[in-house]
Formats: sequence, structure tokens, C-alpha cells
Amino acid sequence: MAVLSLQELAGYWNSTGGSLLKEYKVTGGSNALFIRGDIMDGQGNTVAKDAVFTPYYRVNDDRIELGSNTQHQAATVAVWASGYTGTLSAWGRSTDSPFLITSQSGYVFDAAEIEYGGESVSSADLDVRQIDYIDPEKISVSPTPTPPAGGDDWTKMIIIAFIVLAVLLAFTGITHGRPELVVIGIIAAAVGIAGADTINGWIVDGFSIGGLLG
Repeated sequence: MAVLSLQELAGYWNSTGGSLLKEYKVTGGSNALFIRGDIMDGQGNTVAKDAVFTPYYRVNDDRIELGSNTQHQAATVAVWASGYTGTLSAWGRSTDSPFLITSQSGYVFDAAEIEYGGESVSSADLDVRQIDYIDPEKISVSPTPTPPAGGDDWTKMIIIAFIVLAVLLAFTGITHGRPELVVIGIIAAAVGIAGADTINGWIVDGFSIGGLLG
């Protein structure tokens, strides 16, 4: 399943001439932001309670503060954990049951705690930025890097990376009216969650083989 999903992502990339990330904008600071609290929709219904989450905006800059944050634009929200009553410093980046929410204007993010850049803060400013595309064929690594240690930490990072990719794809599909991107985003999230251990093994094996051939 993981291999087929990755092939589908690669096929879509090739069919669009690699234009997906070249025209993509998103709040760059979101990758350093974690919020602990509740998410409510415009009618006051609880969408996620005692959650650890990260919002991604594509249109306007935004600001998150402790307390109630009424939303004035759409966002894609990665919910890393729900039903969590501890502090962010004790959370440990556990992502056993992550999921995505597409919030709309009128949603409320009730922030009990905010972590930005590894620090506990009372507010965080998120600026929308253009994502720069880096051609992988122009990247050279010398000497051969040290093989990664692997283990649970790498597996968690792989899961987070795939969920972030899924957020970007889903948000692009929703805002540009391209439902196929939403489907691919769901596939990417499934690959990251179900195949993280396997991908971690590929990375470790790849570095080991590279060291032998180098």
C-alpha cells in the first residue's frame, strides 16, 4: 500500500510538471507551533477537545493567543492528539491517532497553552510565505552522511512529515477546487501513519548501502 501510494503521488507530480509546490503558499511558522486546547465550529459545537493541534493558513497572516481565538479565514488543522490533559512539555510528540480538520471562518481555537519554536509563549504570529522549490537533482551530499539512528523518534518524525504533506495537499485541493489533491492528501496521511516503520527501515538501509558503495 505504501509503495503504490508513493507511486501515485509521484505520478501526479510528473503529470503537473512539478508545479504543485512552486505555486504554494502557507504559514511557515506553523511547523514550529503546537497548541493545546479545544476547537469549536461556528455553531459552538466541539470539534476536538483537549487536543494538541497546529493550524496552517494560506491566504492571510494570522495570530494565535492564549484564550479564545475566533477565526476569520479558512485553515487546515493538523490534530496531533485529542483527549490529552497534560502539558505540552510532557506530551512527547506522541501521534497515535492524528487527523485533519478543515476549519472555516467563525471557528474558535480555545488555546490553553501555546508552544512556538520549542518555547512556551502567550502568542504566536504566523506569516504566509511562498514555499521555495529545491530541485533534488541539484543537491549533493559529500562525504556520505552518518547513518541515522532510527527508532521511535525517526518514526514519529516520518509520521509528522507525511501529515504535514497531507495538510498542504488537502488545503491546496480545497482552496483551488481540486478534489483529487484532497484524496492524495488522505493517501499521504495513511502512508505516513501505516508505513512509518517501513519507511524508517528504508532510510536506514539506504544510508548503510550508500556508506558501503562510497
